[in-house]
Amino acid sequence: MNKRWVMVVLMAVFSLSLVVAQSTKYGSIISSTTKEQLMDFMKNEGYAVQLDEDGDILWKQDGYKTYLFLEDDNTVILFYVAFSDVDVSVEEVNAWNRDHKFSRSYIDDEDALCLESDLCLTGGVTQERLRSFIKICRDVFVSWRSEFIY
Repeated sequence: MNKRWVMVVLMAVFSLSLVVAQSTKYGSIISSTTKEQLMDFMKNEGYAVQLDEDGDILWKQDGYKTYLFLEDDNTVILFYVAFSDVDVSVEEVNAWNRDHKFSRSYIDDEDALCLESDLCLTGGVTQERLRSFIKICRDVFVSWRSEFIY
């Protein structure tokens, strides 16, 4: 499967080894993470994640393979999924991007239809924000699939 960039998401709720976390009245502030911490966080939230053969975080959603990649020294989480052999026009993809927030869709150089969303941890985010990001990725993927894949 052609993987374009690296994908993203999540932290370890019960892990004592959050990379750079500080406690505030809003809870732990996360400014970077590791694959293991992100996977622990997602598993604690009830999501099916594992490392694939390349060491990327594979997030199975309704039988589909989506990915989370860590970028920029583990300070950016990128959600990514791509489908080849999808008959969609640039105009349809542009309409999706115009009408939907928090994600972007595009046709890559190999004519695969891609969906991405990212969360920057620089400056710190709460666990609740991370939880929200994961939910947004899930919800956007469901909506995007119903628009382009079914």
